[in-house]
Amino acid sequence: NYTSLSVEHQTYKMRLNIPALPPFQLQSALQLILTVAVSILTLRFGAGIFVWRAANNLEQPNYTVLKRLPLSPPSSSYRRGNIELRKYDPYLIAETTVNESSMRTAGGVG
Repeated sequence: NYTSLSVEHQTYKMRLNIPALPPFQLQSALQLILTVAVSILTLRFGAGIFVWRAANNLEQPNYTVLKRLPLSPPSSSYRRGNIELRKYDPYLIAETTVNESSMRTAGGVG
């Protein structure tokens, strides 16, 4: 039992005979494709959460909130709450200059 597929173009003509899958095998193939797609999305989502948590665990400077100012109502801002005036404790920042044209190359140099 074969399914015929014809492709015609101005310069060539092609005919393929593809074996037809029974409904059960077709359903199994679709389930496999769906399972693989969901697995890839789950891994991608999990990796994103892992990277986000790692970035949030980086050292952050200490600060004292001097004053909280309310946002003017109604605000078109997506964030609701207050604006904070902060005084940060002293901290060191490391900086370097690398003369490379490629970000990939520069990342391994400095």
